[in-house]
Amino acid sequence: MSVNSRETPHGVNGIFSATPGSPRGSAFAAAPALTPHARRLLRAPAQDPHVSWHNGLYHYCESSAYGIFIRSAAHFLDLGQAESRRVWAPPAKGPASRHLWAPELHWIDGRCYIYFAADNGRNANHRMWVLAAKTENPTGSYELVGSLETGG
Repeated sequence: MSVNSRETPHGVNGIFSATPGSPRGSAFAAAPALTPHARRLLRAPAQDPHVSWHNGLYHYCESSAYGIFIRSAAHFLDLGQAESRRVWAPPAKGPASRHLWAPELHWIDGRCYIYFAADNGRNANHRMWVLAAKTENPTGSYELVGSLETGG
């Protein structure tokens, strides 16, 4: 899982990164102790998740064959109980219709974007794609903007 780098009220990088028995820094002063059960954030399949911290909420972005989904919660450990909202469904056919992988939610100039990898069912055609939010709500609908030309 990748996490945007920043210190939050719930730990460094938005996660509790201290290992059992290790000293906790000031970022962990208010953090509850984690049990092995609490460390399991979501049940499988939670493919290629990415977590962002924005405006006091954690936003958990994940992919499946059915699309790209976002969950939002004020506390990192509440993401597992948060509603999973599909923000984009792949088309039935086309260059970004299969093998949706590694979506990442980012805020750029006040707008939400999701970068992800996908193909048409052939791995040789796997490319990076960009979705743009249609509204300011990160769990609202997104539109496919296009592919990133990386020269690869």
